[in-house]
Amino acid sequence: MAQGLIIILINRATKLSQFFLTMDKEYRATIKLGIETDTWDNEGRVVSRSTPAIYKQKEFERMLESYVGTNYQEPPMYSAIKYKGRPLYSYARKGKKIEIKRRKINIYSMKLLDYSQDKLTVNMVCSSGTYVRWVAHHLGKKLGCGAMLSGLVRTRIGNFNLSDASGVDYLENKLPDRLIGIDSALAGCREVAVKKEFKNQIINGRWLDRERAEGWPGRGLEPDEMVKIKDGRGHLLAVYKVDKQYQPGKEWLRPMVILN
Repeated sequence: MAQGLIIILINRATKLSQFFLTMDKEYRATIKLGIETDTWDNEGRVVSRSTPAIYKQKEFERMLESYVGTNYQEPPMYSAIKYKGRPLYSYARKGKKIEIKRRKINIYSMKLLDYSQDKLTVNMVCSSGTYVRWVAHHLGKKLGCGAMLSGLVRTRIGNFNLSDASGVDYLENKLPDRLIGIDSALAGCREVAVKKEFKNQIINGRWLDRERAEGWPGRGLEPDEMVKIKDGRGHLLAVYKVDKQYQPGKEWLRPMVILN
């Protein structure tokens, strides 16, 4: 259902798809009150209708604020999440309800942009894997009138914003003009230069510690942080991830994607 920003990866950059998939997202969502559907959005079958109560702006803002933080989200049955090798929607279409373990998500902000008696427009920043439909559905339950997601625009993925994107028509003719190098695309990652004698080890996927590096970030590395690995000339070799469990008390970088 989501429209808006998408990231297209080509050539070597396709190896980084898992990295971009885990980036935080920002959305502009429209929530319709008084209508509940089986898919939790406007593409499903209506299962109930009711008249919403009248709320003031501050009341809506407090309700939305209650979602900020860590949540345990129930995935919608009409989704591609797999259960015993089959997507949930295949069970839903047969009228079957599958109990799926709730998934931990983080909602960083919920800002009310506009509202009326039966419609809210919200700006939402959340972790990857968050179903915005769940927020609409859950809010409808909380209000007692039901609700569905009636519109969704993805406005940001990580450091990439919709305002900087190009339309499909433009890309068909001028794609090379809008390409971003892998190094620039990972501008938010810190980097480590590997010593010349260990370059081939990096290319072969060996783990990296301080002894094999020319420099190490001054500020401590965070667990699971992504780090760019470069050679002495600044050429990007790989993307590694911080691992503090391999050898307690010592920082190791383990390979995530080899680009050379």
